[in-house]
Order: sequence, then C-alpha cells, then structure tokens
Amino acid sequence: MSFPQKAPAFIAFIDESGDPGLKLTASNWFIPSAVLVRAENEHLLQGWIADIKKPMKNQKRADLHFTKLSLGMRKRASTMLGSYPVRCFTNISRKANMVNYRNLKAENRPARRVYQDDDTWILKPENDWFQNWMTKVLVERVTWYCARRSTREYGEPRSAKIVIGSRDGFYIDSFIDYLKLDKENELAGKDTLKFHPEWRVLDWEQIVEAPAASVPGLQLADIVCGAFSHAVDKKRYGVCDATYAKALSKVMARNAREEQADFGVTAWPRPLTKGNRPLDPDQLDIFRFYGLGGEAWLGRPGPTFSAR
Repeated sequence: MSFPQKAPAFIAFIDESGDPGLKLTASNWFIPSAVLVRAENEHLLQGWIADIKKPMKNQKRADLHFTKLSLGMRKRASTMLGSYPVRCFTNISRKANMVNYRNLKAENRPARRVYQDDDTWILKPENDWFQNWMTKVLVERVTWYCARRSTREYGEPRSAKIVIGSRDGFYIDSFIDYLKLDKENELAGKDTLKFHPEWRVLDWEQIVEAPAASVPGLQLADIVCGAFSHAVDKKRYGVCDATYAKALSKVMARNAREEQADFGVTAWPRPLTKGNRPLDPDQLDIFRFYGLGGEAWLGRPGPTFSAR
C-alpha cells in the first residue's frame, strides 16, 4: 500500500524529450525531466508561462513548446525558469548504451487489451519497461527531495502529486504497476537496484497523466527537457548548446550534501561513454558542468551513491 497523507504539499510535473524506443531509427537520447512546485504555488504557473511568452506576437499556440521557440526565446524561457521558486530534475539517457541490452524481468509484463474500430480487441504485450525505468529514476530523486524538505518544514513527510505528460506509448496504469512491483520487490528483498522512490510521499491516487498543452506545469517541465536536449542531442539539432541547461543551475535540485550530480542532474545507464561510441567534447560540456565528469560517468563503471 502507499501512504496517503493530507493534501499534497508538492506537485511534480514530468515531461520528456526524445522517444523511449531502442531501435536504430529512434532518437539518440531520452530525457525525462521534472519541475517541482509547492502546491500552494500552483495557481502562479499560468502567469509564469504568460510572462515568458510576453515578447511573442501573433501567437497561434496557447501553450509553450521549447523546441518551437526562437533562439532568443529559448534563452528567455530557461533564464526565467531559473529564477522561479521551483526545483528541477532531469535524467539524461544515452540510448547507445542500451544497444543489445535486455531486462527480461522488466519486460515480463502482462498484456493489455487494445480495442479496435470494430469494437473487438487484441492482446498487445506491454513493452514500455525502458520508459518506466527512466521515469522511475526521476521519481526517486523527486520523492527523496520532497520527503527531506517536508520533514524539515512540517516535521513529517508530506505527499507529492505526480503529473506526467500524456504521449503515445505511455500508460499511466502500467507505470503505477511498475512502481508497485518495485516496492513489493524491495520489501521482499528481491530488488536488483539499490535505490527506490521514497514511498512515504507517494499516493497511487495522486499519480496522474494530463495533456501538456493544457497544463502550465508540464510546459515548464518541457523547458527543462528542451534545455538539456539541446545540450547533448547533436543528431537532432546539428550542434550542442549548453547555454539553456546552464541557465537552470540555480533551480536544479541538490541532495543533502548540496550536490547536483546524480540528484538534480543524473544519467542512466552509466557510464555515458561505452565501447566505440565516445561523446564529442561539446556533448560532454554539460555533464562536466553539473559534476558528472568522473570515471563513474564518463569512463569505466564505478559506484556512485546519492545522499537523500
């Protein structure tokens, strides 16, 4: 069971850049990111979006999408987000590290019913384990932060609402089941990874999905996704520009030791360089800026542990 609390003290909005596919035709990077706000500040988010977009004329879109902004507006969006009372998290996944990788335990998921136009249905095996895994890594950091802050401020862990942007191939029920299985495995001593979400701040009823176009918090999360995507995704943009991701440095979350590496900014799987797939110097810039430049991240695998 989860641990439902009073009204949520925090709301985490999660969006992602790239796609979770592991085929050669898929994107090189998959970057789920989160913006965490106090629940009492949720009413401010629409105004923040409006302020960011103020210089834009003749807007056809009511929402904000980072990659569709001009260079100047991208800088404005990331700089302004970096000044708001929020905390941000990102998990940068380089999918070249996943070539030929399989997680049979994660892939062994039940099939789901897919209804067709004639009202018949077929069973389609769920194959979203990679997206669920990378999003869980993000949720771990978010919930650790929420538990630490709420305990310090309220004397007890307070729950956090999790709002995830809707997209093709993502199923909220599957993700919640994935988290529940992770908790069961931890309690039974069958877990294979060291870290898990802070269960005391998670309430299954407070994990929801929503369309990004109608949720200002998800549009803020899109700024984080886009900023870090521009810093590493040379295939997509032609060049790497870490300016936007660096502009967020004041709001990228820190752990109990005041470190951003492996907390506000992390990367999976590690190391980032593997086999004959080195990263270019301009791609490495943002990792080194946020403290992910050691051997555990860029060289041979090594132990790294997060202080909650």
